[in-house]
Amino acid sequence: MNKVYLFDYGGTLDSCATHWFYVIAESWNRRFKNSLGHNLSDEKLREAYVFAERTLEREPLITPHDTFRDVLLKKLTLQADALEKSGEVHFHTPVSKKLTVEDMTEELDDMTRECVWLSGDAIGALRNRGHRLFLVSNFYGNLRTVICDYGIADLFDDVIESAVVGIRKPSPEIFTLGVKAAGVAPEDCVVVGDSIKNDILPGRAAGCHTVWYRGKQWDASVQPDASLADFVIPHLSRLASPDWEETLQKSIQERAQRNF
Repeated sequence: MNKVYLFDYGGTLDSCATHWFYVIAESWNRRFKNSLGHNLSDEKLREAYVFAERTLEREPLITPHDTFRDVLLKKLTLQADALEKSGEVHFHTPVSKKLTVEDMTEELDDMTRECVWLSGDAIGALRNRGHRLFLVSNFYGNLRTVICDYGIADLFDDVIESAVVGIRKPSPEIFTLGVKAAGVAPEDCVVVGDSIKNDILPGRAAGCHTVWYRGKQWDASVQPDASLADFVIPHLSRLASPDWEETLQKSIQERAQRNF
């Protein structure tokens, strides 16, 4: 039977396995480093990032019809408010803050679109070889709109999104929903994601095979245990290699023999 792939979205398909904190922090620093003479405080940037994420989770600010550009605009506005309140940055006028946020939104939306297209090319090769693809992701309730806007919706058989199904990673149950949507046994599914905590461990707990897309984690000083995954890839393009299925199957068999 052809394998089913359960892909994470955020951090996996849209930022090339770099945690979004670092993507956004670099954008803030590009705008303020010259005027300040130094990078913004990592602590203040993290506080602003967490504030924005928790606000978006708690309040219905994102609608099902919002594109990722809309998400970025709302998220960055919240971060700008937090950074200004903490005294880390100063905007001369409300208009200058608005223009800064809009400029960052355009930049990051363009970057994301390019990364998603590259990811789509890689995983499209799996689709062309007869595999079925599903998205299993923590998101805000608008993931279908996002992937339609970025032109990759046709690659996926279904989308299992935390805000829609009411289950968030790292709960294995959200991957079990992906398995059920595919209508196959868990051992016929391969979870692909950038997070050991949110993808690999719960994917394994759900009975699936796992592929870790190694990248820059939230805490870059801590190196996750790569042995927890069946296979590790440095880039999604590895999935498009002609020998991919054979290589993955060999790794899974070797792992099973070690654990026997």
